[in-house]
Amino acid sequence: EGSGTVVASGGGIMAWMSNGKRVGVVSTRVACMWAEYAVVAATSLVALPDNISFEEGCSCFVNPLTAVSFVDIAKARKVKSIVHTAAASALGLMLVKYAKKEGINVICVVRREEQAETLRKLGATDIFVSKDEGWQQKFKEVCEAQNARLGFDAVAGGLSGDVLHHMPKGAELQVYGGLSKEACAGVSPTDLIFSDKKLPGFWLTGYMKTLGLLSKKSMVDRVAANLKDIFAPTVRVGYPLDKAAEAMADYTKNM
Repeated sequence: EGSGTVVASGGGIMAWMSNGKRVGVVSTRVACMWAEYAVVAATSLVALPDNISFEEGCSCFVNPLTAVSFVDIAKARKVKSIVHTAAASALGLMLVKYAKKEGINVICVVRREEQAETLRKLGATDIFVSKDEGWQQKFKEVCEAQNARLGFDAVAGGLSGDVLHHMPKGAELQVYGGLSKEACAGVSPTDLIFSDKKLPGFWLTGYMKTLGLLSKKSMVDRVAANLKDIFAPTVRVGYPLDKAAEAMADYTKNM
């Protein structure tokens, strides 16, 4: 991801309309954004509102589009409640707000009580702290009551198996991150065989490749329309490039 000002276009209506605009952008080209100039597709641009800085704009793409994808998948499956781990992350906060707007409840799993409090301030009501004793049984009851058969896991490790086991029959937990730095564990063969549960992966790039041009544009338009509120990125702290390792450690610790 990156951000900047469009200084030239190679033709086409979308590229021409972007000339001179401040934009956020995502590219599948490795290290494309670590440069003064970058060549990207016009369809990969999101116009930045005036009150969004370049620092904020350089993270306006992947997290919002992932949140939109989760909600779209839930709608396609006619699901009214979804499960989300690492729910107090930047993406998690966006998901709670956007899902609420779209009429979908998010059942949140976090590691610490202070993270739960952050979510409560956004209006989340079903929050479980994985360090609390006995949280799994309460989580199971809520999932069954709301028929929450779809979830998204950013943590992996033993939490994947724990969460999937306590979701209803036929549940699917899509793994899109590995914050635990561990392989998914604790998945019961009984759940997979007799309860028809699934543990596939989710990759935003792969998901968007399955969509047509109009569907992609719709997603980008929804992100752009909500950049000032629901998808407004929050920069907690900045690090210079020579402290990238410290930045990654900080990120992992505070997810």
